[in-house]
Amino acid sequence: MSAFSKSLRPKLSAFLFAALGWAGAILSAAPAAPTPLLRKVGEYRLQTARYGTAAVAIGDSIYVIGGSAVGAVTDIERFNTHTHAVEKVCDQLLPRRYHSAVEYRGLIYIFGGQGYGLRSQPFEENVEIFDPATRRLSRGTRMPVARAHMAVARLGAMVCLAGGTKMKTENEITHTGDLDFYDLRTHTWSKGPPMPTAREAQAAAVGNFLIVPGGFRQGGRLASVEMFVPQENVWKSLPPLARKVSGHSLVKLDSYLFLLGEFSEMDSILAYDLSTRTSIPVDVAGFRGSRHSTAVALENRIYFIGGTSGDETTPSDLIQVLEFNAPRAK
Repeated sequence: MSAFSKSLRPKLSAFLFAALGWAGAILSAAPAAPTPLLRKVGEYRLQTARYGTAAVAIGDSIYVIGGSAVGAVTDIERFNTHTHAVEKVCDQLLPRRYHSAVEYRGLIYIFGGQGYGLRSQPFEENVEIFDPATRRLSRGTRMPVARAHMAVARLGAMVCLAGGTKMKTENEITHTGDLDFYDLRTHTWSKGPPMPTAREAQAAAVGNFLIVPGGFRQGGRLASVEMFVPQENVWKSLPPLARKVSGHSLVKLDSYLFLLGEFSEMDSILAYDLSTRTSIPVDVAGFRGSRHSTAVALENRIYFIGGTSGDETTPSDLIQVLEFNAPRAK
């Protein structure tokens, strides 16, 4: 080694030490990566795969109701969110898919859907009521007009059913904006003003409002977001989604509406921020999306259930659990 090299080595070592220390200070000062809004924390399986199903949460249980596989699924499966056990609790439902269900005072009310009856009336008009405590079924008052793919949510003791598909003539199906109310105390029906955009969609109750984001109608998918205000008996428009979405499931969690799955982009998750009325895509590692699934929010988790990955002969039996992480205030 030359004298020049020997004289340079301590200076070089000092320089490298200083440089590494400077780089470390820069790295330690860099902000940490943001916490994902959702992360997958579990995956379980139904006894029977299905799509076009409905689900509600009661206590620590999620009830998965009817739907379709290759043919009709006429059972209800109960998923315990603590033990993760799955059991069949009823197998006497009317055959239906693309229906909706709500919970009220411990009972499950099942509305609409595509039935498996006469060609002239492919939709189910009967309202079924399931009591998880006794495991018995009863009937409510029939729907004024049978339909499927409705946007349904409960506001207090009133169930709001907006839009969907129904028969226009004996041989023609059409999209509708009809708004009907079912009073869970008196089992009576009444009408409200039609939703401005006739569509197949999902709905969420947000406070005293009903919000319907996205959906499908003749012509394709939608990005519009419409809100029904019961106090004024009117519909209002909110800022649209960042992109068009249909064939999705929907839950409200914290200050977000999560639209999970999509007809074409099945791994898609979109979060609509109710405080800013803007939407952002959400990436979840390991998430396996589908169309015509259902989803339930319970505590700080979303349970994404069933669906189909494009072929109606291959329904999903998955229950995917996504945990919500509330963003920290800046």
